[in-house]
Amino acid sequence: MIDAAVTKSREEKNDMEESTRINSGRLWNSLMEMAKIGQTKIGGVRRLALTDIDQQARDLLHQWCNLENLIFRSDAIGNCFYRRQGSDSSLPPLVIGSHLDSQPTGGKYDGVYGVLAGLEVIRTLNERNIITKHPIDLVVWTNEEGSRFVPVMMGSGVFTGAIPLPYALNQTDNNGISVGSALSQLGYNINNDNIISRDIFGYLEIHIEQ
Repeated sequence: MIDAAVTKSREEKNDMEESTRINSGRLWNSLMEMAKIGQTKIGGVRRLALTDIDQQARDLLHQWCNLENLIFRSDAIGNCFYRRQGSDSSLPPLVIGSHLDSQPTGGKYDGVYGVLAGLEVIRTLNERNIITKHPIDLVVWTNEEGSRFVPVMMGSGVFTGAIPLPYALNQTDNNGISVGSALSQLGYNINNDNIISRDIFGYLEIHIEQ
């Protein structure tokens, strides 16, 4: 009887793992589709923060998130948050994500892998009709690489309070364009009080170097 119980337990565990397994082919296709935006001749990408190319990548992600009925919000530095509601909306969210901007010439998985892996988790939960207790926020941080604007990790730095917002908005690129100006050109309202709560349940960032 003990052996039978152990066998049943293993079968239930296997069934659970199978029911929550992501669609790796879909994730791969999403990565390849995103890699077309700003692609280089040798297979990488050039997608500097807050450029038209960066906006194209954000727009594509926005389309995919709309298909999953996620709630969109952005903050004053242009970080984008897409929420999948949980059963208890009063609870802080589990945040999953990374960035879409690249090094001057970078790899097509750096940053974007963490964003699209998070999206694939949400797609899988939606397909399986699994409701989590906590909300899930998919996040895209602004100017994480620091290739166009210094300092690096600007979006996440502002979010955590490590970088003052006014300081970040006043930083300029080599052409004298400020972060604030670039955000305005892309249609982000930087003059509002839309501050995303820092109260989070946990944060996950899958990264290619891992």
